[in-house]
Amino acid sequence: MLRRRTDIVTLLVSGFGERSGGGIFAVSGRRVEQIDSLSSTGLAVARGRVARLVRSATEHYGSELLLYDANGVDRYVRLDDVVDPHDVVWDGTHYVVASTTANSLFWLSAQGEVVGRWQATGDGDAWHLNSLVLADGRLYAAAFGRFDHHRDWIEHKHDSRGIVFDVESGRDVLTGLDCPHHPRRLDGSWLVCNSAQRELLELTDDGRVQRRLELRSWTRGLAIAGGTFFVGESSTRDRWDETAGASIAVVSQEDWRVRDRIALPCDEIYDIVVAPAELVDGVRRGFRTNPLRAAERDQLALFDQVGARPQRLWATGDALAPEHCRVALSATLPQELTAGSWHEVTCRIENLGPAFLVSAPPHPVHISYHWVSGATAEEGERTRLPQSIAPRTSAECYLGLHAPAEPGVYELRVTLVQEGVAWFDELHPENALRTSVRIS
Repeated sequence: MLRRRTDIVTLLVSGFGERSGGGIFAVSGRRVEQIDSLSSTGLAVARGRVARLVRSATEHYGSELLLYDANGVDRYVRLDDVVDPHDVVWDGTHYVVASTTANSLFWLSAQGEVVGRWQATGDGDAWHLNSLVLADGRLYAAAFGRFDHHRDWIEHKHDSRGIVFDVESGRDVLTGLDCPHHPRRLDGSWLVCNSAQRELLELTDDGRVQRRLELRSWTRGLAIAGGTFFVGESSTRDRWDETAGASIAVVSQEDWRVRDRIALPCDEIYDIVVAPAELVDGVRRGFRTNPLRAAERDQLALFDQVGARPQRLWATGDALAPEHCRVALSATLPQELTAGSWHEVTCRIENLGPAFLVSAPPHPVHISYHWVSGATAEEGERTRLPQSIAPRTSAECYLGLHAPAEPGVYELRVTLVQEGVAWFDELHPENALRTSVRIS
């Protein structure tokens, strides 16, 4: 049985770029996976959800918020009044979104409805409100400064006018910064990306700099896990370098030394968050929450690519030769179930053979199982494959386990079966997952 490693931090990273495009990326160790290419800004992990802001094309459009759970997109919300969204945070009751061009913060219900607004002084993008953080039960925001007019801050990016302030009281808690992003509280101190100076700062509550780390480029995006800082480094727009791209600086919390750098295939990083593996899987699944719907679209897309109209949507399931029936299955199987109960298991099927595996007539391939007790083997429910599985590829599917009616200790064998042809584990024993299950 394959199990996930628990010692590797998994990051979700949002990015964009006029040259490169962007998207959302999963980073685990040095492995970078581009999940999609939808340019994005703020991310938040809370309530068993990932909240994701989709970057607006221009300041004249509203914004979009995607909420994911472990099964994929749980909710899509269009926010017409929230222009140029930069960051999102869950405050325990609401999502709070920084709307930079509107110079405002918006409070959203868990369903995505706007229920409150705070607006800074000045017109347009006067303050450049950007990053949000909840610390010690209070909401803080970063801004490039308290300016009166739209983008006055552009001429003062290096004038140390940047602030981090308490939203409720309006009190500045940090001042003297240059285009600050992503303030964080850690062990009684503040960490902040001092972006225009290309650095990470540690500051005391009274604003004294305790430590300073100069990095490669515009610093934006900061996550902390396992004694490590993950700091985003983005290409600087006003000093364009055709060879430059975004990267994550992996910094030791103990000595503030850069231990590694991870390159990303985009120009700019906005946010970095630590996410549990099941939520990363949900982001991967996206809108493909219904396997049959997604599979039908995939099948049609194959015909669309060659400009043909299919006479039959699904490939036919011809009988497979024994040497073609080779798979590797991975799943976390239950160790105890209640008699007669129903349990759903997520499985991954890797096709090790040279033929396509399809749940199509005349001999559809299904995932199924046996409950074995002594010399008796009881066949289980069949579950169709969510898509055609090509040779040397894999797919995730759900298997419904119906527990035996009689209590006892059973061997559970999960495998594939081609109807009217053979059970895969009878051809090759390694085609099955096996475990002992107590039925109580």
